[in-house]
Amino acid sequence: MTEESTARRRELGRELRTLRESRDMSGHDVARQTGFSAGNISRWENGRREIGIVDAATYLATCGVDLAERNRLLDLTEPPSELYWVRPYFHKLADALKSVIIQESIANSLVGYQPLLIPGLLQTEDYARALWDGLLHPKELEVLVTARMDRQKALDRRDPLCGTFFVHERAVRSVVGGPEVMHEQILHLLLASAVPTCVLRVVPEASDACSSLCAPFNILGFAEHSAIVNTEVYGATIFLDDRLCVDAYYALVARLEHNALNEGQSRDLLSRLAGERDRMEE
Repeated sequence: MTEESTARRRELGRELRTLRESRDMSGHDVARQTGFSAGNISRWENGRREIGIVDAATYLATCGVDLAERNRLLDLTEPPSELYWVRPYFHKLADALKSVIIQESIANSLVGYQPLLIPGLLQTEDYARALWDGLLHPKELEVLVTARMDRQKALDRRDPLCGTFFVHERAVRSVVGGPEVMHEQILHLLLASAVPTCVLRVVPEASDACSSLCAPFNILGFAEHSAIVNTEVYGATIFLDDRLCVDAYYALVARLEHNALNEGQSRDLLSRLAGERDRMEE
């Protein structure tokens, strides 16, 4: 029976394969040196089979990974649960966003909702920096901003991530970083909404469709794996693999589709806001 893949297993698998390839080693090289079957190595690297801590340590030692990196990856073999996975930002700042980047790089579709902010995949660099300016040490801020910009490569790859972004009107009307930053950000949204693989729909302030939603979320779809939900809170990102949870979020998407402005109406609203921000700069 095939094991159900999870977000954590897929991240660990991607990390194992990347490390192996960086050493110019094939899966057969690792199999020959460890005694593991090539089939198991393939399934571990594709996130299709759980790898225990002893086997993972053997794999990593064979690839010549240093102790600090080995310990970081071994932490991924012992989750508190397979139904959810929490990645904190402030303990190891880069790891949480790295996890998001890996999942988005594997996914082929995304449906997301943002009640207060511009979606991370559509943020300009200045907007992203303004969000966290003053909350983090300057070096940590640059790591975070760079990671957020790296996420956007998923939209520009050869087989781009197809994204549907529901953004609440209050997010596009808010002023983050000043009128100039917001003007640039809204223009960026308009350009993004013209790309065939990017759907942007604004949820109007008058709508009560999302009054019960207290957090943003993304549903990530995969060609060969079950969908997962990624949601962020201040200080952590959470991945939900539980099927009932994922289905509940799909039900929220159905409400959003019913209440949000269509694509044309959303672009019209953004165009008006761009004009308002432009005048505020003068």
